Amino acid sequence: MMQVEVRFEQGGWAAGGQIVDYDPESQNVTVMFNAEARNDFPVTSVRQAVSQAEEPVFADGDSVEVYYQPHNEEPCLWFPAVIDKCKGDFYKCKFLYRENETSDVFEYANLRILNSSTPMSAEDFHKCSVIVPDELQDYCENNPDAHRDFAKACEAMSVRYIAGKLVLLSRKDVSRRVDMIGEFHIKNLQQKKHLAERVVEAQKALEQSKLVAESCSEKFTVDPDLLKFVVGHKGINIQKARAVPGVIQINIDDEQHAIHIYADNAQAAKEARHILEYTEEHYLVPRRLVGRIIGQKGKSIQDIIDKSHVLKVRVLSDEDGASIPGAEAPNVCAFKFIGTRINNQNAVVLMDYLVQSLREIDELQDEQYEIEKQIKTFQPFGNTFSYNGENNGYRNGYQNGNQNMPKGDGPNNTPYNKKQNNYNNKKQGNNQKKTQQNQPQQQQAEQQQQQYRPNQPGPDGWNLVIPRGPYARAAAGETISQ
Repeated sequence: MMQVEVRFEQGGWAAGGQIVDYDPESQNVTVMFNAEARNDFPVTSVRQAVSQAEEPVFADGDSVEVYYQPHNEEPCLWFPAVIDKCKGDFYKCKFLYRENETSDVFEYANLRILNSSTPMSAEDFHKCSVIVPDELQDYCENNPDAHRDFAKACEAMSVRYIAGKLVLLSRKDVSRRVDMIGEFHIKNLQQKKHLAERVVEAQKALEQSKLVAESCSEKFTVDPDLLKFVVGHKGINIQKARAVPGVIQINIDDEQHAIHIYADNAQAAKEARHILEYTEEHYLVPRRLVGRIIGQKGKSIQDIIDKSHVLKVRVLSDEDGASIPGAEAPNVCAFKFIGTRINNQNAVVLMDYLVQSLREIDELQDEQYEIEKQIKTFQPFGNTFSYNGENNGYRNGYQNGNQNMPKGDGPNNTPYNKKQNNYNNKKQGNNQKKTQQNQPQQQQAEQQQQQYRPNQPGPDGWNLVIPRGPYARAAAGETISQ
């Protein structure tokens, strides 16, 4: 862009400006001195900057410009001046400051050749534009320096992107040249954009490589059949692992079936590994417990899957489990768990607990069965005495000198048995009254003796006589009174 100078109210010129825009209605020129400072000035207060000789030589009476700042509150400007006297590298110069004649001594570095350019006018500004494609608009807006060569080729003072167009401002009509070069410039911008994107990607890759080289890493291999589980449906597992704070990069080697995880710290790398490390775990279950482990309609095994969060469980056939150590035994069945290493470990813990619990339950049931079996060997024929304390068969009453057994001792003195004995005694008394009304006393005595079985040994050596029920008496040939 063309360099210009702007005249301030002090009478000096500020150098280093660039024309950004021109408004023909107000005849104001927008000048930019840096990326943040833009100001509007009358067109008559702007002139073109000129190049200076490398080491000009000054003498008394030469017209020059001096770089002067009376105090810190005002800008440092170039003022037209005349050298009054020279002495070494110091020059006494006279100049006008706010239209008042002033003199001061200046060093050689604060002098320059007089700029003879005349102020600009409205006739010095011409505008033309080039339409920018949609895909280049963001690039043109964010990269104003990309049009520097285009502005130079068209002899334009400035090139700005405004609302989908490149607007060129020049001191003469350059529309024909713009039409000729504009198409080439658009193609050039497309190439620059593509290269700029590749540079950005390369820069990111370089930074990533530096981070990877200095990062913590985790490397592990997986079974080829499990690689699809590592990636997950539509890459969901990889996305979860990359979302772990601190993870820099995750690489998958399809040929070696290896996973490389790079992270800022070891904890992040391990956390990502826990998400991606899928394994197979085998567990041997006693064959007699397989059905109870699976459960009705698979409910029990589904509970194991839900609680351990494994991906799936398979009950292997004898052929599939032949290669598993210990699975060749006929009394075991192999289960296969597929999931992350931690989830598989959780599933094994659950299986250990369930198998051990079922074994303990079986042992208790076997013990109960043996006790019941022993109880049956001690039962008298007819009614029984169960192991739970209920009296179903011992005779009530005492014989052979045991009538004096103290109250509260023996199996018949429980509250339940006392009630049952009272009931039996009352029932027997009623039957005896009916029999006495219809038979002689001798026959009544014989029938009364036939109501009891011979003495049977009871607990602790007692001889207990227990009344028989109506069904037992009927089986003995007795007549049952209604």
